Amino acid sequence: DTFIFVPGASFLDQLMLFLKRSLMLKYRNMSAVAVGVLLHLIAGLVIGYSYSASRGNMLYHPAIDRNLADTKCPLIIRDRCQNEPLDHKFLMTLMFFLNVAVTGAGVCGSIETFDCEKDTFKREHSSGFVQNLPFFLAKNIVDIPFMFFNSMVFMSIFYFLVFPRGAFMDYFW
Repeated sequence: DTFIFVPGASFLDQLMLFLKRSLMLKYRNMSAVAVGVLLHLIAGLVIGYSYSASRGNMLYHPAIDRNLADTKCPLIIRDRCQNEPLDHKFLMTLMFFLNVAVTGAGVCGSIETFDCEKDTFKREHSSGFVQNLPFFLAKNIVDIPFMFFNSMVFMSIFYFLVFPRGAFMDYFW
C-alpha cells in the first residue's frame, strides 16, 4: 500500500465553514450571551454608582492650572478643566476598577469563545485537514459584534452615572 496525501480544504473554505459553525453555536447558546450582557450591565451599574455616590466624599484637588489646561484639555471642555476640582485619588481607583472590568470581560469572552470547541478542534486538527488560523479568525470574527454590544451596554450605564466633564464625542474628536 502506498500513502496518498490529500490536502484539506482551502483557507477560505475552512474560514467560511468555521464562521458558519461558530455563528450556529453562538445562536444556540443565547443564554450565555444574555449572561454576558447582564454581567456588563451590573459592572457598569456598580462601578458607575460607586463613583457617583462618593463624588463629594473624597479629597478634591483644585482645578487644573490654567497653562496646563490650555495645552492638555480639548478646546470644548477647557473651561471645565480650568474651573472644576479634580479627585485624583478616586480617578486612580476608578481607572483600576475599569481596567479590572475590561480585563474580566476579555477573559470571560476568550473562555466562552474557545473552551466549548477545544476538544472538537483538537480532534479535527490532529487529522491534518484543519488549520489553526481559519478557526481562530472565524471564532474572533463572530465574537466581535458581541464584544462591541457588551462594551456599549457597559459604557451606556457607566457614562451616565459618572457625569464626565465633556460630551461623549468630545473625547473622540
